[in-house]
Amino acid sequence: MNLQPRSTASSKRQHLKRGLILGACVCVLVWSMAFGNILSSFRLRLNDTYFVNNESSERMVIVALDDASLEAYGRSPTQWSRRLYADLIQSLSTANARVIAFDVIFAESSDDDNLVAEAMQQARSSEARTRVIMPIVGVNYIASPSTVTNEVTYDTELRPVDAIADEADYLAYINAFPDRDGAIRRQASIISSSDEVGFTFSIATFLAYLRIPSSAAQQVISVENNILSITPQHPVPIDENGLWRQNFFGTPRTTFPIVSMLDVLEGEVDPTIFADKIVLVGLYNALGAIDLYPVPTATQGQLMAGIEIHAHAIETLMHDNAIREVSLLWRIATIGTISMFTSLLIVFMRWYWEILLSLLMVLSFIIAASLYFRLSNTMIDLMDGFLAIGLTLLFSIGIDITSEISRRQKTEFLLQSIVALSAQELAIDGVFRVIAQDVETIVPIRSGSISLVTEDAEQHYDFPEGQPENPKLKAMYDKVQQSQHIVHDGDYFAIPMVWQKRLIGVITLELAAKTGMTPKQEQLLQDLVWQLAPALENVRLYNETRNQKELIEAILYASPSINIILNKQRQIVSSNDTFHTLIEAQLSTPAKGRDLVQVLEEVGLTEASAVQELFASPSIFQHEIELLHKTFSMNASFLYGVDFWLIILSDITTLAELSQLKTQMIRMASHDLKNPISTVMGYANLISMKMDNLSEKQVRYIKSIERAADTMLQIVTDILNLENLRAANARPEAIDLIQMMRELIVRHEPNFAMKSQIFQAELTSDTVCVLAQPGQLSQAITNLLDNASKYTPDNGQITLRVTTQNDVVQLEVEDNGYGIPKEGQARLFEEFYRAKTAATSHISGTGLVLSMVKSIIEAHQGRIWFNSEEGIGSTFFVELPRVRDEH
Repeated sequence: MNLQPRSTASSKRQHLKRGLILGACVCVLVWSMAFGNILSSFRLRLNDTYFVNNESSERMVIVALDDASLEAYGRSPTQWSRRLYADLIQSLSTANARVIAFDVIFAESSDDDNLVAEAMQQARSSEARTRVIMPIVGVNYIASPSTVTNEVTYDTELRPVDAIADEADYLAYINAFPDRDGAIRRQASIISSSDEVGFTFSIATFLAYLRIPSSAAQQVISVENNILSITPQHPVPIDENGLWRQNFFGTPRTTFPIVSMLDVLEGEVDPTIFADKIVLVGLYNALGAIDLYPVPTATQGQLMAGIEIHAHAIETLMHDNAIREVSLLWRIATIGTISMFTSLLIVFMRWYWEILLSLLMVLSFIIAASLYFRLSNTMIDLMDGFLAIGLTLLFSIGIDITSEISRRQKTEFLLQSIVALSAQELAIDGVFRVIAQDVETIVPIRSGSISLVTEDAEQHYDFPEGQPENPKLKAMYDKVQQSQHIVHDGDYFAIPMVWQKRLIGVITLELAAKTGMTPKQEQLLQDLVWQLAPALENVRLYNETRNQKELIEAILYASPSINIILNKQRQIVSSNDTFHTLIEAQLSTPAKGRDLVQVLEEVGLTEASAVQELFASPSIFQHEIELLHKTFSMNASFLYGVDFWLIILSDITTLAELSQLKTQMIRMASHDLKNPISTVMGYANLISMKMDNLSEKQVRYIKSIERAADTMLQIVTDILNLENLRAANARPEAIDLIQMMRELIVRHEPNFAMKSQIFQAELTSDTVCVLAQPGQLSQAITNLLDNASKYTPDNGQITLRVTTQNDVVQLEVEDNGYGIPKEGQARLFEEFYRAKTAATSHISGTGLVLSMVKSIIEAHQGRIWFNSEEGIGSTFFVELPRVRDEH
């Protein structure tokens, strides 16, 4: 449910109307900004985010007229000896370059012009049939007429000298067309000058790469519907001036291989780098060069040389990924759709949801535009979407602020209501009276009721005081509880009080006016409920908390057990009456604020140091102590949320005496049973020695007696061992677990050999010490090895493995025996339980071995667990704390 008061139908219509008007206004404004080129520079930079690094075709190399070349041949490339350029053309054609394109204008004649011309002739007739492109610069740009010409026109041009121009395969225009921010994003295509039609540097170079001669270029290239077709396979979208958006494939100086002209002429460059490549020759990495421009991919303000920009333009044509722009109608529709959709959504929301939704819509628009660009190479103007969403949000928040100011002016008395409510100090009756007074101030009523919904019960307050109970109000209350919406029914009106999507109360009213409430009164009433809901929730929580506190205190203090609350330093903070009666009465000073262990020691605790160690770390523990000639079970739990200890001392004297009596009886019974069982076994053995005189049935009976007596003796022995283990008080000592393992292996090898079982031991060569009672730990590991052998058939495999990690030692006993069925795994460590299957029914046992092993391991502060699958085998894991060898 919305956290705001629910809008009425009329309010929704008002919001819808406001959204339509807002969307229409934003549409007109964004259209005006878009087609009036407002914020054009920022718009261009924003669209630069479309440009990302792409892989190039690796078919281009730049020969740089760099600082090293300028240092060697002179500071102006146009004044160098033309013989250098002739040598360069010859070297590149010999290296099988496919196209050589110069970004240097040879406008001044020279004695060596014929050498350049001859070099171009030889290149064209070489095995690689190398084509040479020479540049032209258009001068005095002529604006296009009103009709679409799809070309750029100059009245004059700067051309190479005739000797060089006549031998060039193409003369191409190198004019740059920066956008308003000075960045290069577009290239020209067809250029008209001096009654001749030519092509830009990038298109001419691409035509030469395709082996299309200049004489055939006019027949190959066509223009129709703003599409320049460089052969039918290479369409390029252009504008009315023939400009097209090129792509960029990386940041400056990162995309194409660059070599110095000096290195090429001196033979320092591997000639294979030029094979079947387009070689661009121009100023690059030259100090003081002015042919540098910002480009979309230069995120840190780097400038890109003109020759490298030409390389990216040619690469764009080779990839067939010249960038398209959406049509005018598409752009208008996009702005209108985004503006209207955004406005119709956010007018129904709170301001923070408006901001969140707007951010999500901006993100969605970016993702959609990026995907569309990836799929169709068509660029949607991002600024249009951002303005449509941003202006809608801005205007909507402005309207919300204006409305909020007006609403606060109209509902100023609500603040006074909050102050009056706070003055009641969470008293429920006083809170009800304040709310009733505010409701009567807003709307005239005959009667009303305020209901507070709690987990335990419902609290009602009827007003004005003295009014008889109105059953219609109760019916309205039930309707609101079911729907949690405002309910109208003639003269009756009910509004829910909702906090954090949960119904906490209901106000039901019988209106005095037959005409009902005005929209203004209804809105004020909703505002009242919205403002008072948190305070009413606090009242409800306060009363619930108080009741729970009283209940907890009653349980704590009335408990027959001794209950004590300690702080983190184990000092007594609170205790119950049982503690005062049994313990504090024996003290000379009050117990509160004193250390619990010291208090217990004062009344007879004998093992204070052991109890003190149990509090070393915040955890849960249980320990038996002797106190006041009684046995108590000390159950302690650390309460992490508040950093307190809860201690419960339960008198278990009777249980301890019963346990001791049980142990004595088990020992007496087991000890007294051993002699008669041994006698039975002895006589059975004597009779079995005279089997020659017995019938087959008698022999079978004697064997049954022997097996039963042996089983009984094993049970008695295991019971005595288990009780001895629980009563053992031997002090643990540091032992070498690896040495113990080796001794046990030697002892068990005959058993494994008897069943032809393969035994493997994976033991570390280092000393591994654990703190243990040697006899008990040896007995536990022996039982695990015996069990593995017993439940593994002949020719099976058993592995004993010991590993260490930090301060833990892990022992594994793995077998490929019968395994344990899933239904028996949960009870495997219970006393007298055996998980029998058809495969193990012939194996005898008491069901006490694993219980005894678990008791031993846990007595050594360790743990035991297992993994098993029936028919595959079992692995038992034992984990013990490791101690460092003092030697």
